[in-house]
Amino acid sequence: MQKIVITILGTAGTKRNRETNLFEINEEVEYKWINGKTIKKLSTFPLLIEKFKDYKIIPLYTKTAKNCQELILEHYNIDFDFNTGLLIENENNIKEIFHLINSLLRTNEYEEIIVDITHGFRHLPLLMLISLINFHLENPHKIKKILFAQEQQRNAKYEFMDLKEYLDLGSIALLIRTFLSTFKLPPFEKQIPLYENLRKLSIHLTSNQFPEIFEKDLPALKQDLEKKEKELFFIEGLIAKLKNFIYELEKIKDRPNYQKFLYLSQLFLEKEYYLQSATYLIETIPLYIETVFRGKGYLEKNADLKKMLDNINNLLRIEYKKDFFKFPNLYFLEINSEIFKELNAIREKIGEIRHNLVHINRNMKHENIEKDLKLQLNKLTKFIKNKKLETLDETENNKKYTLRFIKEKYQSELNSLKKIKSYSNVKLETFIKKGMANKIPELTQLHQEKAQEFYLKNKEKLETIFEFEKNKKYLLSEKELAKLK
Repeated sequence: MQKIVITILGTAGTKRNRETNLFEINEEVEYKWINGKTIKKLSTFPLLIEKFKDYKIIPLYTKTAKNCQELILEHYNIDFDFNTGLLIENENNIKEIFHLINSLLRTNEYEEIIVDITHGFRHLPLLMLISLINFHLENPHKIKKILFAQEQQRNAKYEFMDLKEYLDLGSIALLIRTFLSTFKLPPFEKQIPLYENLRKLSIHLTSNQFPEIFEKDLPALKQDLEKKEKELFFIEGLIAKLKNFIYELEKIKDRPNYQKFLYLSQLFLEKEYYLQSATYLIETIPLYIETVFRGKGYLEKNADLKKMLDNINNLLRIEYKKDFFKFPNLYFLEINSEIFKELNAIREKIGEIRHNLVHINRNMKHENIEKDLKLQLNKLTKFIKNKKLETLDETENNKKYTLRFIKEKYQSELNSLKKIKSYSNVKLETFIKKGMANKIPELTQLHQEKAQEFYLKNKEKLETIFEFEKNKKYLLSEKELAKLK
């Protein structure tokens, strides 16, 4: 594979004769090479040909630039085949110039590339630099030097410098900007600590690896930024944004997991990762319930309530179970049911959004997804901020308004009719759900008559109870309570 030097030619080293309007040789100037040696030449072109004899020299030139440099090479008796170069037909056709440069850089037969941008008309060196930044991300080992002869004394003395380190800074700037915008990183073959630390943080952010993030990734990233702070002065604005991101992320280190999930949901929503945002948001809810319940002593020590808490309606439907819960009283869930229902409504809406995203609902519009998800995020954030679970009513003061209490009264009346053992298995739910007592085979005819009499006497109220249960109305208002008295 070949090693090449790409140089942009200009009219340097020549001057236009005012009488003939033709270019002619100018005076030599001093070029101080990177190693300190000073050489006199008309332009950098003959200097590069002499310096890099083992390299293929590929000039980019306009017709005018070629004519001027041919005069210079003739002056030094240097033979050069311009067929190895690339002619720029129209120096104002930016798109065509980009295509020309990119095609040259991406030719796989070159293993090592040196670029000289000292000369060239107006925007050509700038276009070359832009192409080099993009190319450097994909092939960081190929670009060895970016030469530029900086003017020290007007039209007399120049000193070569290598801009390669600034190319690295440009690549690092693009990496940081991409990470802050997307939490992702473009491929980058060069092994540098900053890239590796950002890559690890990217992986762990998107896979919920909190120990890795807080114990390894963030400390390593902070340490690397401190070491490189002077070198990265050129992109200090981006570095400040990255440091602020780290600072904000570190603030949630010691918070409960549900708060971490809520924060990450917000982050992913900002980056337009809607599925990940919805997933973190919906997982926040069971974690929040479990954290509060354990803190309040409502749960047995080893209770595993993940499946139950995934659907809050399950919590409202179950009977009091000592294996799982240690609630303050039997009516606790029903007394606070409106709060649980509020939380469940948020959860169901998030679940609907997530379901549509997972199954690629084509009818969903981008702006609606973002709007709906942001609405639910704000609702859940407000719910948690207002500490609604932390301040649940633990008294029995409102138990008479609960459907459980009402059902217990009717069950007590039903139990008073029991005369024989076989009758003890009949529960109030039988009447509520089946309706007709004479359809219960366990009862004798005598007891069926008594049961039927109980049913007919309370038919309207039992059906009202059934409606309340069907509509998940666990805590009643004064008006609703009056229907059952």
